[in-house]
Amino acid sequence: MIDEAALARFLATEAMLDGTLPEDDPVSVHPKKWRLLIAAAREREKLRGELRKFAGYNPEQIVRIIEEGRAKALRAETAERERDEARTALEQTRVQLAGCLIAAEGGDTAEVNQGDYAWTLALETTRKLYAQIAERDVALAGAHDREDALSAALLSQQQATDEAMRRAVEARRG
Repeated sequence: MIDEAALARFLATEAMLDGTLPEDDPVSVHPKKWRLLIAAAREREKLRGELRKFAGYNPEQIVRIIEEGRAKALRAETAERERDEARTALEQTRVQLAGCLIAAEGGDTAEVNQGDYAWTLALETTRKLYAQIAERDVALAGAHDREDALSAALLSQQQATDEAMRRAVEARRG
C-alpha cells in the first residue's frame, strides 16, 4: 500500500529537482497538480506490479505469453470484423427486402438493376411476374374488346334475322 503523505513529499522533491514545480510552490497551493502526480505514481506502481508477475518466467515463456496475447487480440479483431460484416449483410438484406416489398405492391423499382446493393433475384422475379400480369391484362383487354365486337355483331345479326323472320311471317299472312 502507498503512504500518500510520504508519496507527496517524495513527488514534491522529485518535481522540484526535475524543474516541473518551482521550489516556492507549496503542496497546498496546487492540489490538482498533486492529485495528478499521485495518480501518475500509482500507475507507475501498478506497472511495476505487472512487471513483477513476469519475474519468475524465462524469456521463452514471456515470448509465448506475448504471442498468446497477440493471438487472442487477432481472434478478437477477426470476430469484430466478422460481426461488422454480418451487420452490413443484415442491413443489405433489409434494403433488399424493402425493395421486394415495394415491387410486390406494384411500386416502381426501375432504378434497381442487377449488381446494385438493393437488387435480389426475388426482386427480379417479382418484376417478371408483374410484367407477365401486365401482358395478360393487355391480352385480356383485347379479348374483352373482341368479345364486345362479336356480341355487337351477333346482336346485329340476330336483329336482322328477327326482322327477316317478321317480314316473312307478315308476307305469309298478308
